[in-house]
Amino acid sequence: MKKSIKKIMSLLLAGTMLVTPITASAFTGSSNFMDKTYTHQDRFVSSGIQQGIDVSYHNGTLDWSTIKAAGVDFAILRAAYRGYGTEGTLVRDAKFAEYMQGAMSQGIPVGAYIYSQAITTAEAVQEANYILNIVRGYSLDLPIVFDYEFAGVKTGRLDSAWSSGKLNKSKMTDIALAFCDTIKNAGYDAMVYANKTFLSKNLDHEVIENAGYDVWLAHYTTNTNYTGDYKIWQYTSSGRIPGIEGKRFDCNFMYSGTISMSLKISNIPNQIYQGYDVSPSVTVTNGGTVLTEGTDYTVSYQNNSGIGTATVNVFGAGIYDGYINLTKTFNIVPDTVKNMQISKAGTNTVDLSWSPVSGADGYTVQILKNGKWVSVGNFVGTSAQISGLLPGSVNYVHIAAYASSNGKTYIGNYNTSVKIETAVGAINPRVSAYANNFVTLTWDKQTAANGYEVFKYDASSKKYVLYKNITNPNTNTCKVTGLASNKKYDFKVRAYQIDDSEKTYAPFGAVVSQYTSIAKPKLNSAKSTSKKKIKASWSKVGGASGYQVMWSTYKNFSKNYKTKSVKAKSLSKTVTAAQSKKIYYVRVRAYKTINGKKVYSQWSNTKKVKTK
Repeated sequence: MKKSIKKIMSLLLAGTMLVTPITASAFTGSSNFMDKTYTHQDRFVSSGIQQGIDVSYHNGTLDWSTIKAAGVDFAILRAAYRGYGTEGTLVRDAKFAEYMQGAMSQGIPVGAYIYSQAITTAEAVQEANYILNIVRGYSLDLPIVFDYEFAGVKTGRLDSAWSSGKLNKSKMTDIALAFCDTIKNAGYDAMVYANKTFLSKNLDHEVIENAGYDVWLAHYTTNTNYTGDYKIWQYTSSGRIPGIEGKRFDCNFMYSGTISMSLKISNIPNQIYQGYDVSPSVTVTNGGTVLTEGTDYTVSYQNNSGIGTATVNVFGAGIYDGYINLTKTFNIVPDTVKNMQISKAGTNTVDLSWSPVSGADGYTVQILKNGKWVSVGNFVGTSAQISGLLPGSVNYVHIAAYASSNGKTYIGNYNTSVKIETAVGAINPRVSAYANNFVTLTWDKQTAANGYEVFKYDASSKKYVLYKNITNPNTNTCKVTGLASNKKYDFKVRAYQIDDSEKTYAPFGAVVSQYTSIAKPKLNSAKSTSKKKIKASWSKVGGASGYQVMWSTYKNFSKNYKTKSVKAKSLSKTVTAAQSKKIYYVRVRAYKTINGKKVYSQWSNTKKVKTK
């Protein structure tokens, strides 16, 4: 059975005296477990305050009847933890089942938490499912809590992920949200526990709050100055419960109330700068009830005319008079950029222009690369040049206006991305394969091109002649066939674009030259003329500088092979095999020496021979 935290807080409140609304900035109260006076923030002045503990197996065996008698109103129990070593093993708390039975036997409302060391959202979801499996079958009165904190050692998996830069505030916030969302989707309330520093430095508590998840604050002091929202305050780890000797407890205040804890003001999205007062409407709710402005509350605004952070204050009226004092901030940002267009496109640059935005100090431009938006830079005027682009490439760009106020930069919404295309550029083909009768060309694709034309030099006309028109811009290879062996060929390629049926050509790039290989010889015979001797004879190949003979005991020549080269004037060669009375396989190929390097033909046919 799953209960809302609001419901259980209301139940807890039934036995708790409400604090009467006062005008002081804060009020004080005592702890049942520490001999100190604690100052509560004025936001909780009309709330009931419950006192509770959170425990794990470190607390050992507990007498829950004594705990109940000492004034413990609630308990949050550790259900599991992830080890802070590199393995990050998930472990069930050995005392959880025992503590659940003990607390429930005394009617103490309970929640559960998992000590997290998650460094990815996937691990956070894994932790959520792990604790859900543990608490399934129990009746929880309070949320399932994501306890997010460092291990306090350099080798801790979360500590090192943060110090190394693998994690940042945004990523750690996403990890916390992934846990909470999984818990929420399973039908339970979720909450995030962290200390004051962690909530400020390592998590974006406002994002967590705006997502609808409550915060459990750890701040060991008698008067916390934490400014974010929180529903539970862990104020010490050294509490003592009367009647239980030799044990220290984590102690907490939980703020509740049928009015204060249920009142919420809606999140206010960014507002567009108008040059005059901006007064967005707000929605105030008490639980599931939407309150009426003018009847239940009044609204006032501050600093709401210029770009920057504005404030809305909500005060109770009617039956809520004295019970509502809510504050919400919102940002006033520049308007969205309009009329963005390409003023000029080169092969690797694109010039952009757009209409000015009122109140903007400048504009930030981003380009989409590998699925992520990457900053191009900030520009003061209403134009920008994006450089370093690939010729003939398709890119996407968006722009947002920004302005500075009180040392903070406020960025408006990015406009709808615009597709920009660079002009097609020169193609520099290269040879990827060749033989005695073909050459295969390849080149870099230009995604903005509509096609490519491949040209082959014709020696008789002394001109480059179109060999093939490739109409698929994603095809960046061409096999030129029907070529003569042992001959040099020159090629070039150009890209083109088609606009309104008109074809526009890019300039030609570099010429690529390639000799086709010489023809392969025909092996006429392979005979054993004497002991261990094999004589191979072949047909002549025109233009060959020489030949290479290969023999092996393996038909595929994969091993146990040897080679011997001979000059072009020889059309036969007698070689010495390693063994007599053995089957050998023989083949031959021609070669031509070009610029000091041997260029070989394909292998001839193979002959089988048995040595004498």
